[in-house]
Amino acid sequence: MTALWTALMPDWSRAQWWLRMMIVLGTMTALVATGPAGQWPSPVLVGVVAFFAVGGAVAPESAALVVAFVVVLAWWVLGPTDPEHPAVMLAAAGLLLAQVAAMLAASGPGWSVSSRGLLRRWLLRSGVVYLPVPVVYALVLAVRDVPEPPYVWVVAVAAVGVALLAAGALYPNPTR
Repeated sequence: MTALWTALMPDWSRAQWWLRMMIVLGTMTALVATGPAGQWPSPVLVGVVAFFAVGGAVAPESAALVVAFVVVLAWWVLGPTDPEHPAVMLAAAGLLLAQVAAMLAASGPGWSVSSRGLLRRWLLRSGVVYLPVPVVYALVLAVRDVPEPPYVWVVAVAAVGVALLAAGALYPNPTR
């Protein structure tokens, strides 16, 4: 039995095992968080997302995790009866956890150990990235009953276009 286990299981460090478990945990948390929002995912959907999440954990640089994220996000759009439920913040945290864990797991060979300084740095960065989530959620709740003006989407698309043009001008591609 030990020989079979050794042959099947990768030779990852303890830190790599933890990171890869966080990939699966974060992705599955984001999916199951739709339950309190009004629609629990079907067992088939859970199985599909688990399959791709585990694939993303085994090979974090592959597209498997992207597929799992797309399925989770699509389920959030199509599934819950209350997409403004507080569980959406849990889903955002789960996806962020999975993404950062995948980035750290893919940044070195399987036997490598991420330094505490690197983990601390990425924990801080993740916290900064997550900071706007409760603020945006509060804004969504605040404007939930306000009728939207007909031009709001045109203004939003124009603002995104201006932001992209500004980012392109401020941070040009250094390989050109």
